[in-house]
Amino acid sequence: MSLTVNITDHWSDGKRIHVTGTLVPTGVYATGGDVIPLNLSAIKSASPPVFASAQGFGYDYSIVLGTTLRNSKLRVTVTNTGVELAAGAYPAAMLANPPLFYGIFPKFI
Repeated sequence: MSLTVNITDHWSDGKRIHVTGTLVPTGVYATGGDVIPLNLSAIKSASPPVFASAQGFGYDYSIVLGTTLRNSKLRVTVTNTGVELAAGAYPAAMLANPPLFYGIFPKFI
């Protein structure tokens, strides 16, 4: 995998689990987006997220929600052009400022 999820906070509103953190690039970007490894012990849900977003500087991030916990993807586009990041090494700007992540998961499902 080319991303590491560093969770900075998580809480429950009684029905859902909210998770915040950073998506740290650790390898190379894959065309179509990199899989976000979301099977972390802080996420007490067996279901995929019902909402997820990522924000950062210099790039636009979109999260393509998957059908399981482990197949959601982070897709990166260049802000000025709207063109998807080329497959290959992550740019230095993204390594220096990894995107922030926020996700909402069903609780205990």
